[in-house]
Amino acid sequence: MIMRLSPWAVYRGWSHPVAPGIRATQAVLSKADSIMNQYDWRFCVKCRVIAFDGFMQKGACAAGGVHKGLGYNYGMAGNEVGVVESAVFQGSWRHCGKCRALFYNYYPEKGRCPADGGGHEAAGWYYGLYHGPWTPTPRNQGNWRYCGKCRALFYDYYPEKGRCPADGGGHEAAGWNYVLEHVEEDPADSMDTQERQTWSLVKDARILHGGCFGLRIDPRLAGVARAHSEDLAAHPGLWDKKTPAGYPGHYGSDGSLAEGPNGRIARAVGSPGTENVFRGRIQGTALPPTPQTAFDAWWSSSGHKANMLNCNHSTSGVGITFGQDSGGWTAYYYTQVFHP
Repeated sequence: MIMRLSPWAVYRGWSHPVAPGIRATQAVLSKADSIMNQYDWRFCVKCRVIAFDGFMQKGACAAGGVHKGLGYNYGMAGNEVGVVESAVFQGSWRHCGKCRALFYNYYPEKGRCPADGGGHEAAGWYYGLYHGPWTPTPRNQGNWRYCGKCRALFYDYYPEKGRCPADGGGHEAAGWNYVLEHVEEDPADSMDTQERQTWSLVKDARILHGGCFGLRIDPRLAGVARAHSEDLAAHPGLWDKKTPAGYPGHYGSDGSLAEGPNGRIARAVGSPGTENVFRGRIQGTALPPTPQTAFDAWWSSSGHKANMLNCNHSTSGVGITFGQDSGGWTAYYYTQVFHP
């Protein structure tokens, strides 16, 4: 979880411009307790809400399965004790501990949560959202709206309004137009939080142990990696199909391999690359395998380690997903692809 001082905040005893690009004539907040920006909030490309992406276990998505957070890394202004409202800053926004979405907690009726069909369940920090005058910059984004049906915050820019758990239709905009701060656009936006963590572990190891500098993220490769992880998750038993060299997990359901002149990587970027895969399985209440777990497994394998420390690779992408495996297991699939 990333946190830093929120530029939306004003503290008792001194004032500061409210936010980059914001034209404000009054203090948004006046509070002795620090107001911080909590990052790792991401846009779910399936249902259009904003959900916290910092946990390995993702929240339930109204479009099916769990949220898939991509795009900007947003920062939510808040703290652990409560925020002070103003004419342009609205409090009562909370994290739902069941579905991970941000929802408006002011009303006794808590909307509709896709995790169980009941109301949202407030957990963690107290957040506030800005809805005053603003000027677009590379660090902020408007068109975030409150859904009058499910109470969640969703992105209202697109004609298609996502999926609302209240009735299965699109979200219904009501109330203010909110403005969110985010990290400047970056290729890492093509990966979710745990995918970026996995990529960073590999990048750091390449520098420290191989002297390989300059690894870059290629969103096309992230797409290749994610598609393969999703393919493995959707086809239980596919992992067990081995390559001629005896390695599991590399075949796609269409019989394709990542490597080679006609492989999945070459089809995406025009020339061949290499692939590392990892599967971690859990049952019951066991915790999911983390990026560190996948990295450690690759590091202990000579072939996977050689892929990671190959300085000829200059671009890479990671994709992670999970699905139900045979025997009651839940399987998490990590795929990382490399390209010169």
